[in-house]
Amino acid sequence: MRIQSFLIDRDLLWDVLLERYSDMESMRFVWKLISLQYLKGYVTDVAVDEIWRNAYLLKGEETADQLVFLLSKFLECQPVDQAVMMNARSINLRFSTAVKVLCGLDLGVDGILTSNPLDFWQSGFQGISIFTPGWLVVNHLERSFGGMSTCGTYRAVTGDADSLVVVSGGSSCGKLAWRLEQLEVCCGDKEPRATVVMQTPAAETLRAMAMGNGPIDAAYKAVKKSFDQCAVPDHQLVHTSTQATTADSEVSVMILLQAGNSLFPGRGFHTDTVRAYVYAYIDAVDYMLRCLPR
Repeated sequence: MRIQSFLIDRDLLWDVLLERYSDMESMRFVWKLISLQYLKGYVTDVAVDEIWRNAYLLKGEETADQLVFLLSKFLECQPVDQAVMMNARSINLRFSTAVKVLCGLDLGVDGILTSNPLDFWQSGFQGISIFTPGWLVVNHLERSFGGMSTCGTYRAVTGDADSLVVVSGGSSCGKLAWRLEQLEVCCGDKEPRATVVMQTPAAETLRAMAMGNGPIDAAYKAVKKSFDQCAVPDHQLVHTSTQATTADSEVSVMILLQAGNSLFPGRGFHTDTVRAYVYAYIDAVDYMLRCLPR
C-alpha cells in the first residue's frame, strides 16, 4: 500500500514543533514530501486550537499565530463536527484517539501519523492504518524504488546528509536466539498486567512483569524489560500491523523497530494476537542483533 495522505496526531505535531520528537530526521523528510506534493497532510481544527493555546501560554500570542500560519502552509485543517464527537464515545478507545480515527475515516485518508501507535491497539480497532514518521519514510522509499532487495539497503538522502538506513532481507527466518517460555496477561478491573518468562541466547531464564494501556502494550513492555536486562541496544517501535482471514485463524503481526538510523522488521504468527505480537517483537530484536556490529 502506498501512503498518499494522512491525518497527523496532535501530540506528534506538538513534539515536532518543539523539536523534542526523537526522530526529527524522519519528520523533516515527511515535511519535504508534503512540500513537494508527494504526500497530503491533514490536521483537525481541535488540534490546531490546542496547539495555539499551548503556544500562547508558552510564548505569547505572536508566536502562537506564527505556528498556526506555518501549519497552514503544510497541512489542511479538517473541522470536527458534533456527529464525530458523539460517535467517538461509543468506540473502545480513549476519546481523543477515537476522534482521530473517525476523522481519518471521514476524510478517507490512508492512515494516521503518530508517535504512539500502541494508543490505537487498545480495542484492536483496524478500520484505518496507523504509522509513525519512520515507517512512512520507509513506505515512500519502498514504493519509489520498487521495494527492498533481499540482502541490500536503501539510504534516504535529504540535502547532503544520510537520514535513514533500512536494513532489509526479512526477519531472522530461522530458529530464534531468544525464546518465549511463558506469557501471562491479566486484565481484570485494573490496568492490564503481563508477565513473561524468556530464555536468552545464553540459555539464561529471565522473568519480567509490566503494566500497560492494554494487553498488547503490557506484553510489549514486559518483553522489553527482559531485553533491557541483557543490554539489548536501545530501540523503539515505529510500526505495527496485523492480519487475520477469519475469527479463528492464525494472526499475522508485522512490526518495525528503529535502532539509531536503522530499521528492523519482525513477524509473528499465532491464533492469539498478543502472543503473535510478542513473537514479532522477539523476531525483530533477534534480527537486529544479527545485523548490528557486536
